[in-house]
Amino acid sequence: MSSAASPDCSAAQRAAGRSPRATPTDLHGLLDDALALYRGLFSDVEIRTHFADSLPKVSADPEQIRRVIINIVDNAIEAVERRGAIDIETQHDAGHSLVRIVVAFLDRSFRKKR
Repeated sequence: MSSAASPDCSAAQRAAGRSPRATPTDLHGLLDDALALYRGLFSDVEIRTHFADSLPKVSADPEQIRRVIINIVDNAIEAVERRGAIDIETQHDAGHSLVRIVVAFLDRSFRKKR
């Protein structure tokens, strides 16, 4: 993850009234904590994790990343109309010093809508 904030992120940080506080962050731990909020809430939503075997700590503001993850998962739950699967994956591209969080979802009712 880059330490440079996008223009939209910078605006959100100013609106929140604080500057980002980048610290070495364990993304797997942060994801586990954020996703724990959803355990048992939606019986027809399956949240699956696919974590990279080895992921270095990244310089990030853990609270802001947590908010982003919760927002994305909330949106995915609504997109699948509270019945589907949401996959959260982490990837590590050591050659490019890059860490990715990938979120994908499958709407179980997709075939019924066609």
